[in-house]
Amino acid sequence: MKHLYLKKLFLLISLVTIVSCQKKDDITEDSIVWEYNKEGVFTDSRDNQAYKVVKIGNQILFAENLKYQIPGKEITDKTEWKSNFDYDGWSFYWNDLNTGNSYGILYQWEAAKSACPNGWHLITNNEWDELINYLGDENNTITGNEYIALGKLKETGKEHWYGTNEKVTNESGFTALGGGYRDSDGDFRSVLIAGHFWTSTPYTTSNENTEAYLRSMGYTDGNILSNYSGKINGLSVRCIKD
Repeated sequence: MKHLYLKKLFLLISLVTIVSCQKKDDITEDSIVWEYNKEGVFTDSRDNQAYKVVKIGNQILFAENLKYQIPGKEITDKTEWKSNFDYDGWSFYWNDLNTGNSYGILYQWEAAKSACPNGWHLITNNEWDELINYLGDENNTITGNEYIALGKLKETGKEHWYGTNEKVTNESGFTALGGGYRDSDGDFRSVLIAGHFWTSTPYTTSNENTEAYLRSMGYTDGNILSNYSGKINGLSVRCIKD
């Protein structure tokens, strides 16, 4: 009996050792398949769209702009867009699916808040601060951190940006794109020139019913801008793990 117990114990220890030695790309956790230590793939069960994800500090974030097509909420007509005060519409840049496949979807604010899959949410203004401070020099001011973090967040090269420089490394793997935006009149602007990302945080200083915070970055040297925008505008969305 004692011999049998020892055999079972040895088998248990062996199994634990095998599992603990598995490569990271063999382990699936919370619907994320990790390919490397900090990079993985998440598949949205709603439409089977696969997204690259990245772990930056304590945050797990989409490394691509969201592409979920909220049923019944696509708005192509300019008049309909600028009169949609429910702020729940979305569109592709130029209303073009191919452009949407490259840059993701431009969401009005209420749409942006509801578009992330279950287990994820639209990144908050404070979570953007955490991301920037992690990538920056914590001994600098926040403004300094935004300058330092910018190059670590942007995609390298000129495929999705009008220009680049040696400071752009995409070291974080976040891969920010110059996806432009759709303005309150329904016009499309700034593709390749700038990337604008919604936060889920209303802008309470002015009118929280119509405005919310965003983060912006351009192709030229500069920092990550914290600003606010009318909720009727269409911006890019990045999701963060709950």
